Amino acid sequence: RITGLLGAYLVLVEVVLMGRVRWLDQLIGMDRLAVWHKRNGFYAVWLLVAHTLLTIWGYALSDHASIGHETGVVIFSYPDVMAATFGLLLFVLVGALGARAARRRLRFETWYFIHLYTYLAIALSFAHVFATGNDFVSYPANRAFWIALYVIAFGNLIAYRVVIPLRNAARHRMRVANVVAEAPGVVSIYVSGHNLDDLRAESGQFFLWRFLTRDGWWQAHPFSLSAAPNPHWLRVMVKDAGDHTADLQSVQPGTRVFAEGPYGAFTGIRRTRRRVLLSVVGVGSAPVRALIETLPVGRGDLTVLYRARRE
Repeated sequence: RITGLLGAYLVLVEVVLMGRVRWLDQLIGMDRLAVWHKRNGFYAVWLLVAHTLLTIWGYALSDHASIGHETGVVIFSYPDVMAATFGLLLFVLVGALGARAARRRLRFETWYFIHLYTYLAIALSFAHVFATGNDFVSYPANRAFWIALYVIAFGNLIAYRVVIPLRNAARHRMRVANVVAEAPGVVSIYVSGHNLDDLRAESGQFFLWRFLTRDGWWQAHPFSLSAAPNPHWLRVMVKDAGDHTADLQSVQPGTRVFAEGPYGAFTGIRRTRRRVLLSVVGVGSAPVRALIETLPVGRGDLTVLYRARRE
């Protein structure tokens, strides 16, 4: 029971970590949240697996039955446990495919859509807690508290991943204004819109960009701002590194754009000393390019160390 409660609690933490909650991003940074998300998911899956195995083992000992027999009894006789079993299998599948070795073999889009099954796993597992959990069956206050945790976690998720992005899309009405070739396989995309200063974006931050083309409308990818944001346009730099980024090399002006963000804590507010060293590799120069426009520095205060494959 303890492993089940802890595992389910960490799943809710996982929902918050993947929810792109703005204040968490500003406080901690999306890069660190992503690391926490990966580690937390690992512990959550193993706790849920342990919960299942230990529960069946404990019931088998008390019933003086074999593990195999007790497994069948628990899955097929206890209310909502069969659905929870499918939920557990989905958790294990998502966790296994999230491992580094497996992820290298998957396209980003495939990996992303498989991760969406996490929500289905949570839904399948929810009911059995109240049907069979001794800590909830006889304690209405516990049930109310547990439901409140779900409401808070998924409320943040819906607000920051659905409601606010849709509101911003309607308010700012972004479109591709211009596409400029910078180098072979690298373009700058200028995105115009209404009242872009209301986004309160800062140099060094990124958005999740969804260009509403026929083939790419369903994909959202992170691109950092490559110029300091202003009320009239935002600029990103895109390198041809796969199917989606290859298509963006020729995206047409006028294409509608859905941008989610801004995200990231790589901003000037993190500065703690007068002198600054910015280290960058390849196309990662985009956020640094934006930062050097806005960092207040005196002569000799700013050094940019840049590594490139070719002169």
